[in-house]
Amino acid sequence: MRNTVTAPNIQRLGDTFVCSGIEPTFVPAGGAHVRQAFVKLPVRFAGRPVVTAVVHPREAPASAGVAFVIFNITVTPIGETGTQIKISATNNAVGVPVEGLFECDYIITGKGLF
Repeated sequence: MRNTVTAPNIQRLGDTFVCSGIEPTFVPAGGAHVRQAFVKLPVRFAGRPVVTAVVHPREAPASAGVAFVIFNITVTPIGETGTQIKISATNNAVGVPVEGLFECDYIITGKGLF
């Protein structure tokens, strides 16, 4: 198994933060047709940041043409200086459980709260 999970890469461009990385996903209580990932950032945003993400297989058996679709993104401030992003995705064959390891690549961009 290749471990491609990375710590968030955070760049500040003026008053804007651009954060990117790869997080492992997990199967929540609802079942194996869903995957979720949590991204914790040491950044607080002035408003809701723009979140772009994709959930894809990391290794077989999941790599045989399985597609996941993002259906929910939750942004939650943590204390005075942090943000947690929860990304939820479902198998495009609704309700069909999928085995294997998946990961979430993300880019989060937003004006920082200073």
